[in-house]
Amino acid sequence: MEEAVEICKLRLFLKLVAQVEKKEDIEPLPDIDFNVRSGNTLVGFASLGEVKEALGSDLIKQQALPQIEERAREADIAFGKFRRMQVEKEINVKQFLRAKADLEERLGGLRGE
Repeated sequence: MEEAVEICKLRLFLKLVAQVEKKEDIEPLPDIDFNVRSGNTLVGFASLGEVKEALGSDLIKQQALPQIEERAREADIAFGKFRRMQVEKEINVKQFLRAKADLEERLGGLRGE
């Protein structure tokens, strides 16, 4: 349920804000769209090791592994960039949204692969 995801995010943000004693201490809230998502509980592989294990000894399936590893590296770089941008004091909103869209696209492609 999409509503359950939004309620979860709201509760997390409220808990985070409740920990602040003075309003001057409030910092920008992090973007948690990649941490809390709606969907099936069976979301696929959680690590590259799981992918390798699933491919097993099937040589035909293993031919796709180098491309999957490359896409995983690219997604990891995009995720690192996105996380760094979240904690910057001065943030360019357009660049941040572009980084988020790039990460979503890379993860979507990797998930499909």
